[in-house]
Amino acid sequence: MTIKPEAIKDGIQFWPIPKTSAAEAAFGLDENAYFNRRSLPEVPREYVNAVSNLFFNGGQLPQLAPGVDAREAAHRLRALLSSFAPPHESKEATAAYALWVWSTPEIVQAAA
Repeated sequence: MTIKPEAIKDGIQFWPIPKTSAAEAAFGLDENAYFNRRSLPEVPREYVNAVSNLFFNGGQLPQLAPGVDAREAAHRLRALLSSFAPPHESKEATAAYALWVWSTPEIVQAAA
C-alpha cells in the first residue's frame, strides 16, 4: 500500500493552495501554518531533498501535478520557507509535504 498525502493535514490546508499575501511571501507565515515539531508526518525523501535544495540553492520547483498553478505554488513555498517563526524541522517538513500534495495528481483531481 502506497501512502498518499492529504489535502488538509493536522488542520493545515495544502490543496487548494491557500492564498498568500505579498507580506506573507516576503516575511513568512505564522507558526500555526506549520506542522508541530514534535509530530512531523512522514514525507518521501525526494520532497524533503527538493525543499532543502530550494532553501539552500534556489532553483526550480519539481514537476507538479496537472492543475497546480506553479506561480501560486512558488509563492506559497516562498512564504513557507522565509518565516522565522517555526523551527527548521517544521518548516522543512511542511514545505516538503506541500510539494508532495502538489505533485500527487490524485489529490489535486479529487479536491478540484
